[in-house]
Amino acid sequence: MATPARAALTGMGVAVPSRVMTNADFEKFLDTSDEWITQRTGIKERHMASEGETTASLAIDAARIALEQAGVKPVDLDLIICATVSPEMPFPPTSFGNAFASGNLVRLVVLPTLWPRSTRMRERAAQSLC
Repeated sequence: MATPARAALTGMGVAVPSRVMTNADFEKFLDTSDEWITQRTGIKERHMASEGETTASLAIDAARIALEQAGVKPVDLDLIICATVSPEMPFPPTSFGNAFASGNLVRLVVLPTLWPRSTRMRERAAQSLC
């Protein structure tokens, strides 16, 4: 009897933009205060993409960390899933799989809230992913 295929999460990577913007930064150009923002949102600071930082570049950084943690080489990958609500552009959406090129690598991009609503747009999007 064949052994069933198994999947396991063996590494996880996280990357955030390097530029940090605090509520005090917003006070400089908005009529607001740290207290007002914090009270309503709980947010004290946020990470903002700098020049050259993109969804794909951050995904590559995170993927490299995950691969190192898992002790896996990029060539050993069979599937990369990129789930984002902030793609670099609508068509084609974020693509970072080429950084881990392998002949059998499957790339799946999940855009949960940005998938085109019209049939024509969906067809164009599907063609751009091929």
